Formats: sequence, structure tokens, C-alpha cells
Amino acid sequence: MQRATFKRRERQQGVALFLALVVLLIITVLGVSGLQTTTLEERMAANSRDRDLAFQAAEAALLDAERFLNSAVIGDFNNANGRYAINAPNRPIWHGNGQQAGNGVFTYSVNRPGGGAQAAPIPGVARQPEFFVEQYPVIAAAGGSLEAGVAAEGLAFFRATARGFGGRENTQVILQIGFQR
Repeated sequence: MQRATFKRRERQQGVALFLALVVLLIITVLGVSGLQTTTLEERMAANSRDRDLAFQAAEAALLDAERFLNSAVIGDFNNANGRYAINAPNRPIWHGNGQQAGNGVFTYSVNRPGGGAQAAPIPGVARQPEFFVEQYPVIAAAGGSLEAGVAAEGLAFFRATARGFGGRENTQVILQIGFQR
């Protein structure tokens, strides 16, 4: 009969399992951090695109305003329907805390001022852009030169203000231009 020899059994410490769990935890933390960074970058890109869309919509409305001001008949500036005297109290105010709708605006592609065919609606925006035009008092000084220091006669000056919307209605861009006719 042969006697069995047993090796002495050493106590297991479980170090390999512990190290594997620590490495897995580190990889998980890195993955979650990378996911949060990617999500933030996608939000930033979407917001930038939304603002660019609103800016382009406001520019399209300003082009409509220029077409209106270049038309043969622009009508009376009676402080309503998108035509206002400069700084009229009932004109739209689209910035600051005291925002108000005013007595009407022109809406891009819907009620194009000066007649003409309607423009195609701008795709992807929450609302079509809007604009209104303000008229400065006509200069009635002697002379007809635009030379520096010489008053101009019979020139009409206007300010057009446009508001464009992005993919969300709360993304807005407001642009203004001055126009001489």
C-alpha cells in the first residue's frame, strides 16, 4: 500500500479577483466620462446649428425687408402692420425684459410686403422669421450732396429689424439694417 502524499495547501488571498474588479471599475468610470463628454459635445453642436439656422432665417427676413424698401410703393408708416415711425411706442420690442408684440409685423413667405410672389417657407424652423420697418424723419435740408459736412435733401432713411427662429422657438436671433432710399 502506498501512502498518498499531499502538498501543503496555501491559503488563497483573492488578489487576482480584486485587481480584476479594480481594473473593471476604472474602465467603467472612463467609459461613463467619455459618454458624458460626447453627449455634451453633441448638445453644443446642436445648439450651434440651431443658432445658425435662426441667424439665416433672420437674414432671409432682412432680404425681404430690403425688397420691400426697394419696391415702388411702400405705403404709409402709420405705426401698424409692420410700418412704424422711428421708436414708436407701439412697435414690437423683441429684446430685454420688456418684450412686447407691437401692432404687427411682416412674416416671411406669408404676407410679403410690396406684393410679389410668396417665398418658400424656410424648412426646419419653429416659426417663420418676422420683420418690421421704421422710418426716420425725412431730411429736408438745402443741397443734395452726400459729401461730408453737406446736408442731404429729401433722403428717406429706414431701419429694418428682423427676428429669426431656430429649430426651437426659444432660439432667436435679432438683426437690424439701416437703409437709405
